[in-house]
Amino acid sequence: MNPKTLALLLAAIIIPGGFIALFGGWILKRAAKTQRGREVLEIARAHGVAFKRKVPGRMTTPALPAPARAA
Repeated sequence: MNPKTLALLLAAIIIPGGFIALFGGWILKRAAKTQRGREVLEIARAHGVAFKRKVPGRMTTPALPAPARAA
């Protein structure tokens, strides 16, 4: 097992909902390899389903303030 696969599986275990996201990504990747799958994905995109959607700015983790130094 290569390190990238191991890291993905470890992240899927740690992150809540990680296995569902990993499985969904695997399904989309497999569907994109067949002609019928590409047609289904094209129809879904035409109806407004966004794959590989970016996270809105308000949902990203805010930068943490620098720790105060003792004087």
